[in-house]
Amino acid sequence: MGIVKFKAGDVIHDVGDSISTMEIVTKGSIKVTDCNEGNFVIKAGSIIGIGEEIAKCYKFRYVAQTEGSYYSYNYSSLADVERVLDANEKILPILARTAIDAVLLSANVVTKQYERVSTEYTQLMDNLKEYPKICKQLGQEPRDFTDLGKIAALAKEVNANSWQYDFIYALARHKEELNDSFFSLDPKLAKGVILMADELLIKFSHEMEDLNLYNEALVRHALSFRQEFVLLRSRFEESKRNEAEDIENAPAIKNALDTILHYSGLDAEIAGRFKANVNNYKEIENKFESSDHIRKLRKDIGRDYLDLYKAVLLNSLITDMPVEARMFLYFGFVDEDLAGEDNTKTLYKFAKLWEADEKGKYLTAYDWLVKVYNGEVPPSRNDFDLDFEGDLKEKKRSGDIDEKEYNRLLTSNEAKLDFEIRNMFASGNRVTYGRVTTYIPIFDKANIIKPLDLAYVDVATITKVINKVRETDYSVFYRERVYANADLGITKFFVDQEIIPYVILMPNLGSRGFLWQDIEGRKRDTPGRMLISIFHMVDLEDTVLKLCGEFRWELCKTVQGVYWNNVQDPSLTSEYCDYLQFYKKNSSLSSDHKEKVRTALKKHNNNYREVFIADYLSYMKYERNGSLRLNKVARGIIANYCTFSKEIRTGLMSNPQYAESMKRFVIAHKDKVSQVDNLIRKLDSKGLEIPTEVYEQRDYLNF
Repeated sequence: MGIVKFKAGDVIHDVGDSISTMEIVTKGSIKVTDCNEGNFVIKAGSIIGIGEEIAKCYKFRYVAQTEGSYYSYNYSSLADVERVLDANEKILPILARTAIDAVLLSANVVTKQYERVSTEYTQLMDNLKEYPKICKQLGQEPRDFTDLGKIAALAKEVNANSWQYDFIYALARHKEELNDSFFSLDPKLAKGVILMADELLIKFSHEMEDLNLYNEALVRHALSFRQEFVLLRSRFEESKRNEAEDIENAPAIKNALDTILHYSGLDAEIAGRFKANVNNYKEIENKFESSDHIRKLRKDIGRDYLDLYKAVLLNSLITDMPVEARMFLYFGFVDEDLAGEDNTKTLYKFAKLWEADEKGKYLTAYDWLVKVYNGEVPPSRNDFDLDFEGDLKEKKRSGDIDEKEYNRLLTSNEAKLDFEIRNMFASGNRVTYGRVTTYIPIFDKANIIKPLDLAYVDVATITKVINKVRETDYSVFYRERVYANADLGITKFFVDQEIIPYVILMPNLGSRGFLWQDIEGRKRDTPGRMLISIFHMVDLEDTVLKLCGEFRWELCKTVQGVYWNNVQDPSLTSEYCDYLQFYKKNSSLSSDHKEKVRTALKKHNNNYREVFIADYLSYMKYERNGSLRLNKVARGIIANYCTFSKEIRTGLMSNPQYAESMKRFVIAHKDKVSQVDNLIRKLDSKGLEIPTEVYEQRDYLNF
């Protein structure tokens, strides 16, 4: 049929396409993938479709990796193959060598699969022997599993010791000698090797199909037993760990992934795929490489991880949770080898000793999702800034769901949980991880760049860091609201209320904080939502300070609405935007300061919010100690809206750089204090009870 050119990404043949041609690659490379997502690459001198059966459909997908070309021939019988080979007599040795490579690869794949399936069967038989002993230890009666009787021993004829395998391995070992001393004797020798390779590839393909069918049957018939056995074994091992004198010397965790998967009750196909992908990931030496294969593997693990997380979480609400499942939900732990023995012990200790926040503000992602499921908090907004109800309305408008389904989902706790997992949890976990291109949601020791005990963020740690911010920027979480009490004659009294945000500890080894939202929905008196990795690989105080700076900015925008950058309505954001927009004309700035502002804007891509956050970080870390880092204008704006606490203000009073801003604050502060004192005297003189809100406002002003 002639030469055909292709470019990278072109699909030459797809699984299920009818076979009517055969091709010899003359230039470029082509990736060959089977339905089980195994793959290899063929290059110039290879035959496309060798091992595919005549007059049937392709079992493999052939996709061009680079641009190149192939010569295409009609293919409907074995005679066509011989004619093609006879027409290419000069390159038969090359075709023979690539055919040997293809058969060797296929033989290795079949051998590996045989060993894997054989190991599965042997392990099942060992578990069957161990099962009654564990039941006895736990005081439980063993169950009968009739489906196990349907599992036969692995057929002896399907193995890696047949003469065909030995022959192929011998050919591969002596491939170069064959070219020099064998193929050169007669072209028909190379032709014979190619035809034999074609037959062996078909045979190996059938063996692979048989092995896969056997494995599917084994998994299906052993499913109920394995779920029972794995969870019982986990209970038994946990009882032994609990008997240990201290956590440090508790018996090691083993087979964690099996325990987690069986506990979850996840669909067998998804569970099997997740386990296979995790095992494939474990075998990768460089976990940070960016090849297409590794990217796809990370993506596939991330996709099934969400389904697994939801399944484990839902099951934890109705049954006792093994510690392996708790480690998975808290830390993303799935495998003791992937985590490392010492790290697994550390995670076990952290999971066992975890203490929840009494106020419910600082919590793990698992505990947060449980709150969403129980209806204690509404789901977060998604990446398109739609809340749960808004997303359902959009789906109804687009025809994805009808009115009946809309009404059902609107009150479904599981639908709310799913929305939160697919949006806030999925995106937040990726962002807080810090390296989006190499993101993997499961705990991997390769991502540890700081000792776990130093990186670990528990309730006590985050409470200490947040409180340190509050002790410096005392009004950071306060919001002004109007208080009224007609019985006391109070029609309009402004009070400041502290609303601590939720801090959700995401199950990853990460390096970023993320402000998901500053308020819930449209209610301004609701907590914000901050996300931080539960194992934080960089300085936690800096991350929290940046989050608080971002919170300051975003909350101001929310309160100000469309006037957030209008300097006619003074606010933190409007004044800072005005300062950054017109800094070149500001006579209060020296040429050096103007150059620093220009550099800062360039560094942060002209993003005013990011410049403010960087300045807020310097203000909170250095300026509080009198170490001046900001210019006069920036310092004045931040000091006005993010005023230091009383103790720090007192220490800065003598600093001339703060004299003007402190003077403005004192005047405004005295006026506010005077209003509160006057109200208290007025109520007291009438013998009326003074509301708690008024006393709290006076305490706030004295901070």
